Amino acid sequence: MLIPKFSAFQPIYATGPRRRSALFSCKHRQLGPLAPGYPDTSADYLIALITVVFGMANVLVEESRVFVIDDDASVRQALTSLLQSVALNVEAFGSPVEFFKRRRMSDDIAAACLILDVRLPGVSGLDFQAELAKSDTHLPIIFISGYGDIPMTVRAMKAGAVEFLTKPFREQDLLDAVQLALQRDRDRRIEERTIFRPVLVSMH
Repeated sequence: MLIPKFSAFQPIYATGPRRRSALFSCKHRQLGPLAPGYPDTSADYLIALITVVFGMANVLVEESRVFVIDDDASVRQALTSLLQSVALNVEAFGSPVEFFKRRRMSDDIAAACLILDVRLPGVSGLDFQAELAKSDTHLPIIFISGYGDIPMTVRAMKAGAVEFLTKPFREQDLLDAVQLALQRDRDRRIEERTIFRPVLVSMH
């Protein structure tokens, strides 16, 4: 009986072409009575798909990120503590410049979102939102502000913001917005992936 020995677990963390090719590469070892030939039953492909899906689920849990940009250190610390209390990975920055210097956006992150203060030194959060859109950086944004007004809120939401929260806001409102933003980004990334294409092609 042929038992497929899939190598999907380890290569799933690889990137680029190597990731796509390694993810679905598999070796087969023979157990019990030897049976020559490459397995071509639908059960073998089903096992392959299940293996990859569970592997991807682990990555989604481990590699989600919440970015915070706020020039107030006490606010950054409070938001970091809140998000970490619900097992979210957080990276906080004092300005957009610091964000870009320290952080290189990666397609290998399973999901990400940005908590952004409206009033920042040198550039407003709304202008920064526009700059991200121009640079084709797809990052769901949750705005926070102590000076929010209706026109500002309307502008942010029309530009694609997930939520606009005025300080002081309820912690649960922020956590709900973060979960919504992460799910939105996760759905987008999964939709854009084509990692299942090699398996589907090989089944025909």
